[in-house]
Amino acid sequence: MYVPAYSSIPLSDNSRQNLSILLSIRNTDPTTSINITRVDYYDTRGQLVRHFTPGIVEAGPMETIEYFIPQNDESGGSGANFFVEWSAETAVFQPVVEALMYGKTAGRDHEFKSIGLVVKK
Repeated sequence: MYVPAYSSIPLSDNSRQNLSILLSIRNTDPTTSINITRVDYYDTRGQLVRHFTPGIVEAGPMETIEYFIPQNDESGGSGANFFVEWSAETAVFQPVVEALMYGKTAGRDHEFKSIGLVVKK
């Protein structure tokens, strides 16, 4: 799954707002675990910034696995994104994968989310 994210956004006064990012991977199956096999974070230029999964991470039935990029980490830029791979041994409901962004500076709050998209070759 491809998940767009934003570690900073431009504002109308030509400044930038840094944002924290919470990547949320939700196993929507009430009876079966899924395996998260890859979570990679890329910057605006498409360069790998961080590889989060050194091995397989199991998400139990209805469990949520989260990965966090703090607000002061500007490495992703406005075109940051995640690539998430998952698998299951049997047929399961597709997980819901979202990036939640939040930033607060000088009394301004910015918050929004983006939803992961299934990508196939």
